[in-house]
Amino acid sequence: MGLEAGQNSNVIEIRAGNSDDPCAVTLTDTFLWDELPPTLTIYPDPGTSGDAILSSDATLTATGIDDLALSQVCISVESSGSRSNCISGSSGARTLSVALSLSGLSGAATLNAYASDSIHWCGYPELLLTRTFFIDSEPPQVGIVSPLDADPGSAVVAISGTASDNVGLASGNIRILDEATGMYWDGSAFVPGTVSLPIGGLSGKLAFWSYAGLSAAVIPAEGGIWDVTVEATDLVGKTGSATERIIIRPKVVVKVPTPPETCPGGGTNAATGGSSYQN
Repeated sequence: MGLEAGQNSNVIEIRAGNSDDPCAVTLTDTFLWDELPPTLTIYPDPGTSGDAILSSDATLTATGIDDLALSQVCISVESSGSRSNCISGSSGARTLSVALSLSGLSGAATLNAYASDSIHWCGYPELLLTRTFFIDSEPPQVGIVSPLDADPGSAVVAISGTASDNVGLASGNIRILDEATGMYWDGSAFVPGTVSLPIGGLSGKLAFWSYAGLSAAVIPAEGGIWDVTVEATDLVGKTGSATERIIIRPKVVVKVPTPPETCPGGGTNAATGGSSYQN
């Protein structure tokens, strides 16, 4: 007897009695013969190396496909806590997907995903995937070290600081806002609209960064306040930021009063007119 797998129907016939017996009984039934297991995919897939890192903001999706019909697809993660989700198929469902959020989990993790077809109860094909990976729940830490104030006429040579992350830094940017005008520094002037400028040197787990794109010409004599925000992004896309103010002290002009030409008690003062000096 030859059986065909998949969607093809197979007919089985059972006959009781001799072939020439008019009273013989014949039973006929049609069925599907399943010898193909379901397929199962994970997205995003941490892979089998064991060194993958996923963000706690990620959502994993397990998708099962079967040539006949799926019974169930399940996904679970064991980490700082346990979480699972399953979906059961309706009659004839050949594709099923189930999602699981990693929010609130952190550290070393084990994922198990399972797919079974409509005859799994008979011991026929089932599929189980296991993955180990790391869940990153910590954003980068950013610090702005200098300068925190400036004098008119002196150059802000560089704004510098530190950044760190438990899995590694990928990139960073800086925004400089003039509080008086509401405009942002674009590398050459303050302009309307939010401007983010890249800063280099952000890699590894600890970095010392510096932005040297400011010039002395932009420092106003009347003083002011610049809000400096630095944002760092880690290898899985998590971001952390810090904001500090650079306070620019106004230029002070001190006026020296003009002494009288005649001094008290007689005599004259040789100085005429006033004088001033700048601080």
